[in-house]
Amino acid sequence: MADEQLTDKIEAWLKGKLPTAEAAAFQAEVAADPALAEQVELHRLTLRAREHLSEQRLQQNVLAWLEGVDMDVAEEEPEKKPKPHRISYPYRNRFRAAAALLFLVGAFAFYQIWKSGAEKQRIAALEAEIRQRDSLLFELKQRPSADPAKMDSLSIENAQLRLQLQEAGKSTGKQPDPIAYYTKPKDLGGMIRMGEEPLVEQLLKEGDAFFQKNDMMKQAEEKARAALKIDSTNRDALRLLAHALFNQQHFLEAETEFEKLQNAYAQSSAGAKEGEWNRLLCYRALSADAGQRALFIAALGAILNDPDHPYYIQAKRMKTADGKNEK
Repeated sequence: MADEQLTDKIEAWLKGKLPTAEAAAFQAEVAADPALAEQVELHRLTLRAREHLSEQRLQQNVLAWLEGVDMDVAEEEPEKKPKPHRISYPYRNRFRAAAALLFLVGAFAFYQIWKSGAEKQRIAALEAEIRQRDSLLFELKQRPSADPAKMDSLSIENAQLRLQLQEAGKSTGKQPDPIAYYTKPKDLGGMIRMGEEPLVEQLLKEGDAFFQKNDMMKQAEEKARAALKIDSTNRDALRLLAHALFNQQHFLEAETEFEKLQNAYAQSSAGAKEGEWNRLLCYRALSADAGQRALFIAALGAILNDPDHPYYIQAKRMKTADGKNEK
């Protein structure tokens, strides 16, 4: 890359003008190349120095205006002292106050622009990391000998990254919404069935209490897993586990549990349809990966081909919204 092109690219990256994918790739280059990182830091300092000089020039012009001095004449003829045009005392204070206010507004606007650019770069970097882990998780899932501990670790890291992405989106107005169209169930405690273990019933009730508190999804997951150890086919426990994983943004694991839930019900039942819809939402949340994107498109098409499907209207809205976002 020519020096001039590299300089332009560094400046565009620092100002947040690079496309998301290109910005993430360039950030990876900077992290891997100490010499490039040094160039970027030098360029950052140069830009700040320019901005500082511009601010000083603005202050000089404002003060000169308040005193009635023509700065262009003063610079062209430094040996001749320009005759100031004095402003009456009452008006001079008003002008100074107005100029100070104008300067503060300008400084605040500049800070907001700079902050927005920095946050956009951070969002781009987080999105790139999430895509990378989603792809790796999808590949690991296809392998029969995949290490469960590694998959769990990657899922937890990805969930944490998604939470950081949501927090970053709040400050920029860009709200990532990986679980749009999801409806949180109000009761996952299950129904009392003939012959059901009292301990399973108790675990499900405790798990649902945790689930409804939003910030205790991990505890809800643990209760569901404990119930499944006693009764591995309990559909209420499967449902609680799937939704707890989904709300922790462990989408790959949640999709597997929703598939089990879907298969546990008759295909025409409401339970099976719920499982099918939530599997689609998992694919959508992971759709930065090409394989998951293909699964999402296929699942969405299947629901749209069934006008009697309970989630048909939502699927139509999703298709319309996603189509607009891609344009």
